[in-house]
Amino acid sequence: VERDSRYDYGAARYEANLRRLSGALRADWHAPDLPVVAIDSHTQLDSGGAGVHRALVDTAAADPAFGWVATRDLGTSDGIHFDSAGVLTLGERLAAEWLRLAGGCE
Repeated sequence: VERDSRYDYGAARYEANLRRLSGALRADWHAPDLPVVAIDSHTQLDSGGAGVHRALVDTAAADPAFGWVATRDLGTSDGIHFDSAGVLTLGERLAAEWLRLAGGCE
């Protein structure tokens, strides 16, 4: 996410690459409805960041087994890497989104 959001050319290809990656994961695991959850870019908010964000939103709208979580509001220790509270919140968000897509934990 971060590398592609750093440059417009990466962001322009991000959605197609993301859809291919989701499809390849599902094919490799022989699970066509496997939930896939991605995180939003949080360090490159200019340049390609908007394009990567739009790709996540559009992919989630088109694929009911794909979700994403917001990260831009999470704290960092150095402006890049999440601090302890940010990591814990990110984990909670990822789990909640995966459970939502998977229909719970039965």
